[in-house]
Amino acid sequence: MRHLALLGACVAVTTAQHYDDTRDGLWHVCSPAWAVPQLDDDSLNADEAWRVEKYLARAACSSSTPIICQICAGLAARADGASAPGTCGLKKGEQPFDSLLLQTTGQVAACTQATDGKLHAYYSELSCLLEAYSRATPLVVLPPSLRWGFRFGDTTRAMEGAYLTKARKVGTRDQAVLLPLHTGRHAGGLRLLQQTVEHTLPKFLGREKCAMWRGGTTGQIPAYRAYEAKVSKRDRDVKKYANVPLNTRLELVTRFGTTESVAGIKLDVGFSGITAGAGAATKGLLRDSVKPKATIADFGRCKYQLSNEGNDVATGLKWQLYTDSVVVMPAPTMETWALEGALEPFVHYVPVKRDWSDLEERLTWAEAHPAAAANISANARAHVLRVLGASVASERRVVMAVLRGYRQALACAQPA
Repeated sequence: MRHLALLGACVAVTTAQHYDDTRDGLWHVCSPAWAVPQLDDDSLNADEAWRVEKYLARAACSSSTPIICQICAGLAARADGASAPGTCGLKKGEQPFDSLLLQTTGQVAACTQATDGKLHAYYSELSCLLEAYSRATPLVVLPPSLRWGFRFGDTTRAMEGAYLTKARKVGTRDQAVLLPLHTGRHAGGLRLLQQTVEHTLPKFLGREKCAMWRGGTTGQIPAYRAYEAKVSKRDRDVKKYANVPLNTRLELVTRFGTTESVAGIKLDVGFSGITAGAGAATKGLLRDSVKPKATIADFGRCKYQLSNEGNDVATGLKWQLYTDSVVVMPAPTMETWALEGALEPFVHYVPVKRDWSDLEERLTWAEAHPAAAANISANARAHVLRVLGASVASERRVVMAVLRGYRQALACAQPA
C-alpha cells in the first residue's frame, strides 16, 4: 500500500504537464518537447512493443522485481542524478569511441558541454534522451549511484553487462541495447526524401533499369591488405590474409566496377572516396574505382539499389529501403535503431552472396518477377515507416520504454 501511495503522489506531480504531439516525421528524435513529463509511456501499441522487445534483445528482464516510486518527478534531487551537477571527466582531446563508458546523467550532460565534433553529437543526443527519461518517469528503480553504461562509435564487438549503443551484431549474445544515436548522419535526408518519394519519383515499375552503389572503403580493413597482396602477387602475404573475412564493398567494386550492365540492368558501381585506413598502396590500386558522388535523386531514378555494410550498418540503407526501389544486398550482419536485423530476404530485399557472385542471377529473377519485386519494394518502405516513421509521441514512448527496460535489466543483475 505504501508503494501505491508513493506512485499516486508521483502521478499528481506530472499530470498537469501532459505532452501531446502527433506530428509525423521520419525519425524525429529528442525534440525540446521530449523533456515535458507525460504519463502515456506505458501505453505501447503492438508495433511499439515489438520494437522495444527487439531493441532490448538479450537485456530484456523477466524478473518480478517490484518497480517502486522512490523519488517523484519534479523534486530537487533526482535519484538518477539528473538534477545534480556533474563533471565530464574526459581529458582535453580525448575521443573515447568504441569503448565502454560509465557515467551518471549529470556527467553525460557535462560532457555535452565539454566535447566537440562527432563526440559532441553523440553526447548531445544521449543527454537529451536520458534527461527526458529522468524528467518524464516517476519510477526510480536504482540507487543514486546509478551510472549509465554506453558505447559510442561504430564497433559492434561484445562488452560486459547491459549497455546502450548505436549498433550491435545481429543475434548478438551480449546485452547490447540499441538507442537512436548519431542520427544526424544516419537519418540524413530522410525527411526531404519523404517529400521526394511521394511527389517526384515514379513508382518501382516506372523507373529506369539501372542499379547503383557508392560508398567509402570502410568495413573489413584487412581485406584491403589481402587485395593489395593478391594484385601485387606477394604469395606470402596472400597466405597471411587467406582467412580474412570478405569485405562486401571491395568485392562488389572489384567485380563490377567496370561492368556496364548485368541482366539488362545498367550498373553504376564505385567508391565515393578512399579512406586512410585502406592504405596508400590500396589507394593507388583502387584510384580508378572512385566515381563522382551521386544524390538521392540520382539513386531514386533506378529500379535497384545495391547496399553494402561498412564499419557497422550501411548508412544509406534506411533511405534506400524507403525510395520504392528494390534493395539488393548481402544479408545484414549488424543492426541499429532501424532494426536491419529484422529485414527478411525476398520480403524486404533481394539477397546476394557476400562476394556478389550471384548478382546477375538475382537481377534476372527480379526482372522476371516484377510483381514480386514491387511487393518487396513496398514491404521495405513499410519497414522503414514502422521503425522510423512514427510520430514524435510514439518515438518518445519507445525510447522511454527501452531506457526503462535497460534499467530493469540492471536491477535484475543486482544480488538479492
